[in-house]
Amino acid sequence: ITDGLMYGRGTSDMKGGLMAALLAMRYLSEAGTRLNGDVTLHCVVNEEHAGNGTLDLVTRGAAADAAVVLEPTSNTIAYSHPGGLYWQVTLSGVQRSPGARWNGGTLEGLGAVDMLPPVIEALLGLERRYNQGTPAGAKPPFSLTMGKIAGGHY
Repeated sequence: ITDGLMYGRGTSDMKGGLMAALLAMRYLSEAGTRLNGDVTLHCVVNEEHAGNGTLDLVTRGAAADAAVVLEPTSNTIAYSHPGGLYWQVTLSGVQRSPGARWNGGTLEGLGAVDMLPPVIEALLGLERRYNQGTPAGAKPPFSLTMGKIAGGHY
């Protein structure tokens, strides 16, 4: 904090959102606003990687009819979200030592890494199909990120 202003990673994401939530709850209370339900503030960690903070809340019994997520994205209000989904694709190959992939003219060793290109293209095709019809200039609703690929012995 310098001259009363906060700088650095996390200032907007999510200290700004946290302060907005706290002040909104305070002002609703001070205004005597009567709501048709409870408002609960949950602050969690790991929202960008795996959602483990939210998952922990749910496993402890937290439930809600709705949520206001204060992620500072494009400075617009999003009234829905596709959520997050993590996939794991496992491919099995036929292992051979590097010099023994081929037996004469026959390919006998086909590693799992060799099989990746059509799987990657299929996943990217899924993203393209899901986002078809997105209006020009609008952000597509589905974003696929392949975060980790591992395989092979060499």
